[in-house]
Amino acid sequence: IEPRQLYGTTGYGLDEALSQVPGVLAQSRAGGSDVRLVIRGYGARGAGDRSNAGTSRGIRILLDGVPETEPDGRTSFDNVDLATVTSLEVIRSNASALWGNAAGGVVSLSTLDEARPRAASAELTAGSFGLSRLAMRASAPLGRGAVAWSLVRTEFGGWRQRSGASRWLGTLSAATTVGSTRLGAFAVVTHNRFDIPGPLTRALADSAPRSADSLL
Repeated sequence: IEPRQLYGTTGYGLDEALSQVPGVLAQSRAGGSDVRLVIRGYGARGAGDRSNAGTSRGIRILLDGVPETEPDGRTSFDNVDLATVTSLEVIRSNASALWGNAAGGVVSLSTLDEARPRAASAELTAGSFGLSRLAMRASAPLGRGAVAWSLVRTEFGGWRQRSGASRWLGTLSAATTVGSTRLGAFAVVTHNRFDIPGPLTRALADSAPRSADSLL
């Protein structure tokens, strides 16, 4: 998936990128980081009692080669943001089993672009429903590799009551080759909060679709 394919989108949710991949069902319940992924049927049942809490199950997520997926197959997307990603690869075939248990599909994200190691960018996004986003990124050569850092601040009010989200995400990535040895160091720090508005009865959905479940 090339960055130009995301032009005209908010670049806010991982579902915006993955929805362009044939055979991948990517949805966001509230337009934020509560992404649901289904590849070849895997991930369809959610994550049990946390299926509404920004998690997926059965799909292996890698960030710079480091698994974000827990041993039981559950993945939280707290550390994943499109603004920090330079490339995204998806494996949909049964070759995903090579990545271990509960790997019905693989989504691999990278925060380093060693082909273009020297770059700097800043992006400010504003939109409806209280969306504001500031993303800054810089990278430089590091020997036969690259080093990069990024900082993303996102605020989103949401279309429904109690459907907003707030996130700070910072990354520091470095990789280089020394002789025949590949060395890499990656750090992520994040503060992620999003609200779940909950389901509505048919009557409430017809009369007050923007309201939240009163029991939540």
